[in-house]
Amino acid sequence: MKKCMILIVLVWSVSVSAFAAGLDTLKVSLPSLHWALQLNLPGFELQSSDVNAKIEGRYISAYNDSLAMDVSVGIEENVLQLNSSKALRDSSWIQLRRLFDAKQAVVPDSVRYESGDCAFSDFFVSSIYGNVVNQRNIIVYLFYNNVCVTVQVIKSNYKDADVENLNKVLRSIKLIAPYTHVSLENFIDGVAYFNNGNYQLAAKILQKALDENKSDQLLSKDQLYWLISNLGLAYGFSKQLGKAVSTLNYGIRTDPYFPMFYYNLAGVYAMADDLTETIYYLFQAFQNKKNMAQGNEFPDPKKDELFRKYWKNEKFRDAVRNL
Repeated sequence: MKKCMILIVLVWSVSVSAFAAGLDTLKVSLPSLHWALQLNLPGFELQSSDVNAKIEGRYISAYNDSLAMDVSVGIEENVLQLNSSKALRDSSWIQLRRLFDAKQAVVPDSVRYESGDCAFSDFFVSSIYGNVVNQRNIIVYLFYNNVCVTVQVIKSNYKDADVENLNKVLRSIKLIAPYTHVSLENFIDGVAYFNNGNYQLAAKILQKALDENKSDQLLSKDQLYWLISNLGLAYGFSKQLGKAVSTLNYGIRTDPYFPMFYYNLAGVYAMADDLTETIYYLFQAFQNKKNMAQGNEFPDPKKDELFRKYWKNEKFRDAVRNL
């Protein structure tokens, strides 16, 4: 099997959001990094974009239907304490061998090699669970600034004529530095970490987004309000109650008629075991619930986990019943 040779190029230029230009030019980074991985994927559609709930990590997959080609990108902290692209590749290859066994994959041809700063795994899978797939897989591994990067390109029903399409993707891989994160990108990442339960990291990233939006103003009104609401709760869930109160009060000063600033502030006071303030801000939230963003329902504190500790409290139950 002929090797696909590529060179990772370090390009010094200011960039913008990972998703700003669509998949024609995809840029992938982490909130703490000042560089990004770039790929050109014209004709590809985004299939998934996920973050790691425990560490800084982003995983993106895309598919081109006309080419029957998958591309996936992973970029994450060096939790395994590796020290080279080759070590990253060798660690991954052990996991791949286990996956081959688990899926009864027939792998008649494979090669592993290094070129420049990268390490490669290039292998052919003829069948999985007895089903013919004729799938060529090329995985690029890059260890850079103590961060692990992988790019996997998969071509099903592979023929020799497909090698140029594989090479187009591989040749487009570049590192962009310095890389400038913008508010919209950090907003997307922060909400993703929030939804995955990593509230401390979510708070850090959402605060960056809030600060950046004061200058770049890329967020819509709804996005800004969503950011402030989630940032307040992220601070609360990570036991930074002073910052939580300050953030949500900033939201109230921004728009004193938006109910979720009051509602989430009530939740923060519930975390602080302050029933009086909890009830007061729930009352303010109910007074403004007609101003909920279109398409969103006002939550029910009698069922909301934020207030679980008070569900059996008579004072709380009476107050909520009368709202």
